Amino acid sequence: MATAGRIAFVLASVVAATELGALSRPVQNRPLIYQDLEPGAIVTLHLDAMASLPSGAVFLGGSYRTASGPVHSSLLVSRDAGKTWVDQDLQFPGSKIGRFETYGSSLVWALVLFNTEGVEDPEHLLISRDAGTSWDRVALSAIRMPSIRRVDQFRFLDARHGILTIKNSLGQGTLLQTSNGGRSWNPVWSIAFDPDAEQFEYPVPSIPLHASVWAPPRDSYYKAIGLIRVVDDPNDSYAPFSVQSGAGSDWKTIARIPRSYVLEGGRLRPTPPPR
Repeated sequence: MATAGRIAFVLASVVAATELGALSRPVQNRPLIYQDLEPGAIVTLHLDAMASLPSGAVFLGGSYRTASGPVHSSLLVSRDAGKTWVDQDLQFPGSKIGRFETYGSSLVWALVLFNTEGVEDPEHLLISRDAGTSWDRVALSAIRMPSIRRVDQFRFLDARHGILTIKNSLGQGTLLQTSNGGRSWNPVWSIAFDPDAEQFEYPVPSIPLHASVWAPPRDSYYKAIGLIRVVDDPNDSYAPFSVQSGAGSDWKTIARIPRSYVLEGGRLRPTPPPR
């Protein structure tokens, strides 16, 4: 078990600088990604994050999973405000796309979290400056903390300045900041364990993933004119996700995204609905 001094040293020695590496190909090819799965294995798409840009680009993040855990991350992109979707083919094993941040008309950050056995370790930060057409990758593996950890806050204030707060299962953590758009991160504050602090997390109502629909930009001014959301049927694992646009009680389904897949020929193919 780590001592308090050791914990403080680990938190204080979080390394910042990591070189950007262009990510234009899948991290691993499909035969390696699926080498632990038998042909015919059922894999389910789980969605955890959503964001949009005034350009009409919409992003969905999550993972493809089996009953034993995540197989690899999933990043879906729409260029027409949610009517059609393309998988970006960025496959991080055992991980998920858990958070998005956006700024302006074309800048988006996607946080890749290693997500096995209850852990949500920040593993990579994906950065796109062209509304998701291409992505750069920043490795976050230099961030080390004892015990299970999770991302508490992830936010960008503008195109250059952002914060990332990570906590472990004991409530200890660190606050990091970037001043170069996420290329490097520096620790600025350590969060000590407080035995008197309340550790209970109050349950919150389940709200569908949603993002803004934007009017065409005018003089660099962006105005939200509606919402787009993703709704699923928790009682039917074969039912596709419904992508809907609207507001209040007036919603229209504009697309459907398959949720259940079968591994065939080294590729995931949507599972036919049961007869």
